Amino acid sequence: MKYRPGSRGEEVVAVGDRHVSFSRDGGRTWTKLSDERDLYTAGWLDAHTLVLAGKNRILRMKIE
Repeated sequence: MKYRPGSRGEEVVAVGDRHVSFSRDGGRTWTKLSDERDLYTAGWLDAHTLVLAGKNRILRMKIE
């Protein structure tokens, strides 16, 4: 899980073996953003851009 910069710990993204999810309430509820599978890590480039990585691939995702 990685917290969105500037969100005071309220907005967080999680990646894993099944999908990418996003929470706007500190992890109490989640919304699936993508069915991308087998991702191991995520990092924020800025408050709207994520970089996601898995075996032999790197993805970029925009979140408004």
